[in-house]
Amino acid sequence: VAPAVAQQSCSFPTTRTDATGTAVSVPAEPERVVTLAPSAAQTMWEIGAEQKVVGVTEYASYLEGAENRTNVSGSGPGFADVETVVGLNPDLVLAPDVVSNETVEKLRAADVTVYKCREPGDLNDVIAQTRLTGRLVGECDGAETVAEDMETRLSEVRETVGDRDRPRVLYVFYGYTAGEDTFIHEILT
Repeated sequence: VAPAVAQQSCSFPTTRTDATGTAVSVPAEPERVVTLAPSAAQTMWEIGAEQKVVGVTEYASYLEGAENRTNVSGSGPGFADVETVVGLNPDLVLAPDVVSNETVEKLRAADVTVYKCREPGDLNDVIAQTRLTGRLVGECDGAETVAEDMETRLSEVRETVGDRDRPRVLYVFYGYTAGEDTFIHEILT
């Protein structure tokens, strides 16, 4: 996609249907974004939209400059302190699939615009989600650059390891393992 085309597709208002089946409308380019999991924060940094981020969870503290954002972490399955998020007056909250629908609904009840991302099943989903994030926050060019880079790198890796034997692997992350039909399984294979 040429930059002019990508920028044109980044016009506002925009509406996209999220993982909850809700049509989420973003009336203008967001200036204040809260991310409710490290994956969303990492995407914002990668696409060059980190300056728009005003709140992150404690698990995104590894990102350069994250210490200058408000920690919106909560306890338990909600992952986010709803009052803290609302107090930041965000234009948009990005809620990855690990965030509970209950938390999303509490934020929406407080009149906060929340886009809940679908669980990525494979690497193509991760790439598509990167492009969608860019679209939602007005950073289409940066998202397209990152997506194209991911596609190129994946192609190079597939070519390089194509018919090689693969070792058996157990991947454990916060007490979970990656099984088939996950993007982590796809990366490992």
